[in-house]
Amino acid sequence: ADCPRGTRGAAATRLPNIRAAIRFDASCLAQAQCAILKSEDSQPLRTARITAGAAERKAKKAAKKAATAAAEAAATEKTADDAVQKIASDIEEAKASMAGGGSEEGTFWWLDQEFEEALKYMGPKQKEKALAARAGARKRSGTTKAP
Repeated sequence: ADCPRGTRGAAATRLPNIRAAIRFDASCLAQAQCAILKSEDSQPLRTARITAGAAERKAKKAAKKAATAAAEAAATEKTADDAVQKIASDIEEAKASMAGGGSEEGTFWWLDQEFEEALKYMGPKQKEKALAARAGARKRSGTTKAP
């Protein structure tokens, strides 16, 4: 009501308008409002800017850690897949080399049980890869038993 025209809004936008009102209207109210805006404490704004900068740095650091962890997980998965493939191949090679002996059925059963137990702790993708590796190893070794 008593405010000069254009003196409402944020402090940053009000100050030029109030200065203009002082030039055109030498009212005490406009001068008082200008003095109040000049004397306001800018500490909250500085604190907010510092906090935002810290949050940005923290987010960048977390993103970098996440990228590193993802790369390590991919390398670990590759190593695990290679180990599973090697074990499946070794099992089938052992079966093939023991095919002429007398106790192969018990040994084959034991190896298959170990393989089945290992499958229980694998994820779906690893199971699929392990079963494919076992099928490939069986084909190479000449054993015809279905999984």
